[in-house]
Amino acid sequence: MEKLHHIAIVVDNLLNQTDMYCKIYNAKKIGEIFIDTNQAVKVQFIKSNYIMIELLEPLNNKSPIS
Repeated sequence: MEKLHHIAIVVDNLLNQTDMYCKIYNAKKIGEIFIDTNQAVKVQFIKSNYIMIELLEPLNNKSPIS
């Protein structure tokens, strides 16, 4: 049986919404925000007791998640 590694949530603004998601999921930030140019997204990982969550913000309207 394979374990779930993480889930992803698309947000409008990582700087404004990361703390809110940390409170909702009782999670802590893992590392710093980084940019994935291949997907045209900003990324912030957070981790709760049970799961890692990848918060994604599109960089522009060409991002696959915009």
